[in-house]
Amino acid sequence: MSTDVAPLEATIVMCSRDRPRMLAETVDSVLAGERVPRDLLIVDQSAVADAGLAARGVVRGCAVTYLHSDSTGLSRARNIGMRAAACDVVVLLDDDMYVEADCSSACSQAMRGPARAPSRPGACSPARRRARAAASRRPRS
Repeated sequence: MSTDVAPLEATIVMCSRDRPRMLAETVDSVLAGERVPRDLLIVDQSAVADAGLAARGVVRGCAVTYLHSDSTGLSRARNIGMRAAACDVVVLLDDDMYVEADCSSACSQAMRGPARAPSRPGACSPARRRARAAASRRPRS
């Protein structure tokens, strides 16, 4: 993983409600990628705010912003994130996804390409599916 690559000029909006472990794993997968977004907005509708996520600050050039909201509903959370987004390109990501290391680079290439974007520019899969797949590859005793 190279740390000297400029952040992708995009904002990722990640919405969550009462799934702190999954949210933290998804945030970590975004920030561990070959290339990070310029901004990561976390809209959390959980009953209790997550002080650890709120304190992340800037990681590898990605400004991590934590927004706690008392509202409920995915559409409301996404609207909060869209209004707060600083970049022209906004990527909506669910809190139960795992972002592969090359996902941001693949998205960047897709945006520089022809006007039509591919339907799946980078590997991004539900975290639970990834865990089940890993478990199924383990040797059985």
